[in-house]
Amino acid sequence: MGSHGDAGIVDINFELLEHLPLSHYILQDLERAVVAIATELGSHVRCLALYGSAARNEWNPATSDVNLLVVLDEMHYAALEPLQSLLSRARRRGRVIPLILTMTDLQEATDVFPIKFDDIKRHHVLLGGDDVLTDLEVEPRDLAFVAEFKLRNVEWRLRQAFVSSFGDPRWEEELLLTHFASAMFPLRAACRVLGYETPSSTSDAIATVERALNVDAGVLRVLQELHKTKAKKSQGELTQLYLDFSLFIHGAVDKVNALNR
Repeated sequence: MGSHGDAGIVDINFELLEHLPLSHYILQDLERAVVAIATELGSHVRCLALYGSAARNEWNPATSDVNLLVVLDEMHYAALEPLQSLLSRARRRGRVIPLILTMTDLQEATDVFPIKFDDIKRHHVLLGGDDVLTDLEVEPRDLAFVAEFKLRNVEWRLRQAFVSSFGDPRWEEELLLTHFASAMFPLRAACRVLGYETPSSTSDAIATVERALNVDAGVLRVLQELHKTKAKKSQGELTQLYLDFSLFIHGAVDKVNALNR
């Protein structure tokens, strides 16, 4: 890996990827995608960056996608068309998922996607172009509003899952872990509204949630361990996890709701 100065107008540098836990084959697919985008779109590319779990050092080879942010000066569908085959192959083989935005999107959409853009701002790896992400302005009131919205959504979906998945332990476990992952984003956002920085590691983020919201987050640690080990749980243990997690989320909703009053 290294620099690819001949990739169109944008100078590409993959050296920052070397410490990430991505396989050789996925890195190859990612590099091909980045170079092809830079070459095909040329001066229209403002920024190419990796974000998501890989940028936060939380990438799971079994479940995680490789999130690639492509920021253009404006949208050019005709120029994107030649990239369809390569990017489709990169998605199938290496789970490389491009998010294609314009500078206008960055400037005007932080209020409706504050958690997403705040996470991208804090955790990204610049691969080429200008780092237009560090200057993104995300309002705390937008973070608080969407954090409550997403936590309420998790709470309601947990109720649905509790009554609809009973009797299938593997499906119940998968739903629990999905909702756990979904809850961590708004919980991190709520911490930042309260003035607490949230570390990239999940373990440290859970500890921050406890301090910021003044709650016992033991159930989050249990779910994190379950995510790591995939240890088998009995029906009774899964039911108790549902109850404990639901109770925790309900309390977190109350805390975040208070921020919006």
